[in-house]
Amino acid sequence: MANIINDCELLSFDEYEQKNDLFTLISNIYDSSKIKTAFLIFLFYMCLNFDFFIENVLMKISKNSFDIQKDKLTTKGIIISGMILSLFYIMIDLLTNNSII
Repeated sequence: MANIINDCELLSFDEYEQKNDLFTLISNIYDSSKIKTAFLIFLFYMCLNFDFFIENVLMKISKNSFDIQKDKLTTKGIIISGMILSLFYIMIDLLTNNSII
């Protein structure tokens, strides 16, 4: 029992407050997880689904990627969008791992 008490670190109230205030906890969560990466991927995913991107970019990559009559992406369009999203993830992951973003 004495070993447990001796091994514990006793903190003063000021030290405890500095380690456990809301801003410190949020910044630790932000630093430990990949919130920046997830947020940027979400924004890019939203851009991939805009009509402007589908009609002006995706249609130029492949004419058969969008069905104008049914107003929806074809299987080929979904695969191309997924590949673009995957390449964007790889690029963002490399940038965040090298502390550029």
